[in-house]
Amino acid sequence: MIKNKLFGTNPIMAHAPGKLEFIPLWDCLCYMSKRPQFKTNLPDNITLITFNNGREFGHNGKKLGLLEESLDLFGIKYTVLGYGIKEWKNSMKIELIDEFLKKVETQYVLSCDSSDVFLINKFDNICKIFENIGCEALFNAEKNSWPIDLPQEIIKFGNSLNENYFLNAGLWMSTTQFAREITKWCLLNKSTTATK
Repeated sequence: MIKNKLFGTNPIMAHAPGKLEFIPLWDCLCYMSKRPQFKTNLPDNITLITFNNGREFGHNGKKLGLLEESLDLFGIKYTVLGYGIKEWKNSMKIELIDEFLKKVETQYVLSCDSSDVFLINKFDNICKIFENIGCEALFNAEKNSWPIDLPQEIIKFGNSLNENYFLNAGLWMSTTQFAREITKWCLLNKSTTATK
């Protein structure tokens, strides 16, 4: 199990966005993801989704399917969206999630990138931790804003939180109802959202 000494927490998942040369722990994370050190189950009230169009590599040369391989070792159930899309753009996630959420019956949804998200601790208490935070959606953040053509209201919101942290959609959890609201908002504002 991994412990964050800075905050005294045990993160459940890790997201390592960006270029491989800027992720010094990449090889260690990949190694750990293929050798489970514990047993865990995804709670019944969460639907886990990921995005993989079936190519071998995704953004920044990372292997697509890395998350799925590690989840398979634990016997964790997940759904892959986007399989077979030849001309992939990250903005397609919005439409894929929106369509998929119409069928989701669980209370929560957990969305993870396929090539750079890792399970590093047990899922068992994820719902309790989420509920204790007291929010409807929890996104991870990163230092840089990407893509650069985001709507001004998103950039202003990110800057209001902390000038060095921006929302990242590579790993997030939400109540299913709020996830539906988020995707509807994104689709309504699609002409001003990123298309990369």
